[in-house]
Amino acid sequence: SVVAFSVSGLAYWRGCRGGSEGPEIPSANLANLLVAIAYLGHWFVVIPWVTLRMSAPQTFGLGQNQSWAGASSSGLNPFPF
Repeated sequence: SVVAFSVSGLAYWRGCRGGSEGPEIPSANLANLLVAIAYLGHWFVVIPWVTLRMSAPQTFGLGQNQSWAGASSSGLNPFPF
């Protein structure tokens, strides 16, 4: 993760220093860099948390009971490819 933060920080810093043909890009100061890295870092918590909740909701006592007992199927595949 240190490599991911370093590469992302460097890319952010270099990307914000150049000109833009579109809308104005925020300046590459230390505060904006820290906010961008914090935003990146929160995904290191969110993605595993959501994965755990989706993979084993009953094990951790999270989520709703996802029972497919009442689902009906005609046996035909709507996407035959």
